[in-house]
Amino acid sequence: MTRNDIDTRADGSPFATFDEAAAMRDLVSRETGSPWVVAREGIGFTIRPGRGSPQDSASPGAALSGQTSLTPGVTRGTPVDAETLILRPAWRCGWPLMIVALAAAAGVFNADRLALLFMGADLVTFWNRWSPISPGETVALLSAAAMIFALGSLLVWRYGHRYTITPMDVEMRVGIIRRETRTVRMKHIRSVGLRQGFWDRLVLKVGDLEIASSGSGDADDVAFRRIVRPARVREHINSLMHDHGA
Repeated sequence: MTRNDIDTRADGSPFATFDEAAAMRDLVSRETGSPWVVAREGIGFTIRPGRGSPQDSASPGAALSGQTSLTPGVTRGTPVDAETLILRPAWRCGWPLMIVALAAAAGVFNADRLALLFMGADLVTFWNRWSPISPGETVALLSAAAMIFALGSLLVWRYGHRYTITPMDVEMRVGIIRRETRTVRMKHIRSVGLRQGFWDRLVLKVGDLEIASSGSGDADDVAFRRIVRPARVREHINSLMHDHGA
């Protein structure tokens, strides 16, 4: 086993919990005789070569030389810039628009059949006699317009919302042409609320985070809407708040 044999799960994804990463860290440290440490990877965890003895790296509170701890037992394995977490609304929440786009695409490829089905043979014949555009072409154009509108709305909705978490602050950016930006410093965060409905929690696995600062009263300064794994994102923010003594 070499130092680079294992740093994530077999499928290449980060470990979901610190305990899973710590167990793998201990195993690799024993097998290689070299120290490994747990590092944060997005909102998951991975293990990376460290410094010192395997006994030193086996401690959950050990930190890399020159690096500070994100949470108890978790060290920064990358520069501060790489600690920035960028989120957007989940694609899966746009399923109504996706259904509209798929139905419209089906209409484009079956325009003649749909025209005949809904208009009847007599009306289609009459239409062809007096109109330069056939009923099938009309249905295809309307379907294409509906498909473009649905896909455009989906893209604007997703990429018009950007949520950023850094070790120093959280930021919400809304809009593409006309943009609104709200930022709250980590040390000023008063509460991080989580809102999930039944469908969101059990099926879509998404939710909303509502972040309020110490000077906002009952209002929410920043809201992360329809993000994936909101509970884990909230834990990440809480750990950063802990680092700032919030």
